[in-house]
Amino acid sequence: MRRLLKRYGTLEEDLSTFTSATLRLLASGEYPPEPLGLFPVRGKEVGGKGFYVAKKFACRSLKGTGVNSGIRVVLQWRSETDEVFLVEIYHKNEKEVEDLERIRVILKGQ
Repeated sequence: MRRLLKRYGTLEEDLSTFTSATLRLLASGEYPPEPLGLFPVRGKEVGGKGFYVAKKFACRSLKGTGVNSGIRVVLQWRSETDEVFLVEIYHKNEKEVEDLERIRVILKGQ
């Protein structure tokens, strides 16, 4: 996150806005996650645990890109407590897929 913040100064504020908007939409239950740009993380032990990859993330530091900024946000939504936890954030040019090992560690700690 620190490395990305150096490059994209508005990232922290953009992430806060994104998280609160995502939480409201997920909690409402009115929208399926895919149209929101949230896709379930693939993996045997990860499936169905509330982990999503946000592929549509607007970063104001990347002017003119809108939601196609290339920044990926991996989050976990815990419906029972209505909370969103940031797992990972990266730029798609630097990394292809989310870190499943990090997600497995989180699952072990729950």
